[in-house]
Amino acid sequence: MPTTPDDPGVASRRKGGPAQRHGRVRTSYARKVELLELWAASGVPEGQWLPKGPTDLARWDDVDLGVCAWTDPSITSPDRSLYADLRVRFDRALARLAAVRAERPINASPPGRRMAELDRENAALAGQICELRVRLSNLERDLRLERQRRATAEKETALLKQRLSAVVLPHGCEQP
Repeated sequence: MPTTPDDPGVASRRKGGPAQRHGRVRTSYARKVELLELWAASGVPEGQWLPKGPTDLARWDDVDLGVCAWTDPSITSPDRSLYADLRVRFDRALARLAAVRAERPINASPPGRRMAELDRENAALAGQICELRVRLSNLERDLRLERQRRATAEKETALLKQRLSAVVLPHGCEQP
């Protein structure tokens, strides 16, 4: 699930000294690049958001995917010696993904937009459920009324048959 910089999960991952932070950033950067390389080779999962450049890459924070954001803009700089190898791989993966998107466009959107789409879809489905419940309630009411009418009609028919049997018919006429 994507998190925001205000989320306690992000703050807890920022603790530690420079060596620990460097290790976490490198691990996250490598994980992001590996995911992009995998998606460039095997296809982007349905609904998955893709970073468009280094800034998006830095902001990409998704606990479920095992990646976290960082705030230092120089991390994704092409000439940053600590991460230069990852930046080269990132640029290659982005180029391959662009080629894949040109061949078969993907229907991915940023996490925020996807959540808004899901919220709208959820609201529409909730409305449909509510409408179906009202229709079901009306049908149940109609069925109850129809059963009452039928029971009343059966009682009236039985009463009429009883009255008919009490009627004396002239000789030669038969009762049904």
